[in-house]
Amino acid sequence: MPIPQFLPTKPNNTMLTKLDDLLGKITEVNNHLSNLELKYNNFEQFTAEKKENDLLVKENLNVLSKQSVEFKKDLVHHSLLIERHENL
Repeated sequence: MPIPQFLPTKPNNTMLTKLDDLLGKITEVNNHLSNLELKYNNFEQFTAEKKENDLLVKENLNVLSKQSVEFKKDLVHHSLLIERHENL
């Protein structure tokens, strides 16, 4: 490459200032993206835990429903026994 014919004796302060500003903005964007990633990971973990808990609730509701049916059968059976006892 050819050597520049004019070499500035003092650095171009406006260019350095603009580059410093740009570097600062890039750092801010990087920090915002890091925060966003952390929030996203927390949300993903929350979603996974919610799915697990929803399955547990669904299973518990099924168990309670089955127990309710059994209690109704028992109630009918006991009602018949009481009615027979009263008729005797």
